[in-house]
Amino acid sequence: MADTYRITVTTKSGETHEGLMNRSQPEMVNGFIGVAREDGAWVYLAPDDVLKMEYVPEPLKEVEPEPKPETETEQSAPADETDSAEETTE
Repeated sequence: MADTYRITVTTKSGETHEGLMNRSQPEMVNGFIGVAREDGAWVYLAPDDVLKMEYVPEPLKEVEPEPKPETETEQSAPADETDSAEETTE
């Protein structure tokens, strides 16, 4: 089952409302049908005004994998112990 659906609601007066919604968003709120628009706004329609509702699954977007950072083959060499010994015994 798809997570995101393109919703198209046609009212009896001929208005069409479209939006993208996921399954966790409400379909009915206090008796009204809520449609989330792509700009983030919501439209609430009375069920008596709705002639048709269509839920079409949105295809999953292929996310290109981010290039992995190159791993360094050489690790930083530990500090020379003789240098640190000379500094402390002056």
